[in-house]
Amino acid sequence: ALRAMVEATGQPPVMMGYCMGGLLAMAAAQMAPEMIRGLALLATPWDFAAPQLAASQLLPHQVAQLEQWIDTQTQIDPATLDHWFYLQQPW
Repeated sequence: ALRAMVEATGQPPVMMGYCMGGLLAMAAAQMAPEMIRGLALLATPWDFAAPQLAASQLLPHQVAQLEQWIDTQTQIDPATLDHWFYLQQPW
């Protein structure tokens, strides 16, 4: 979607995300920072002051498997996104 926006407009967008959308916008900005002009996060459940644990919760081979699975999907169903969202703060 991000590539399509850049191709359609000829410039990187300013992304804004609310709640779970903030997590998705933040992930896009981390994966392709050259494609983002700015980022605004509203009520995004992320503690920027805390040590970043998300990356350390998955082993490198698990990250590779997840990326491979995502690359094979044309869309990700809402139930899967909802599950990933709650994994940000499971307790």
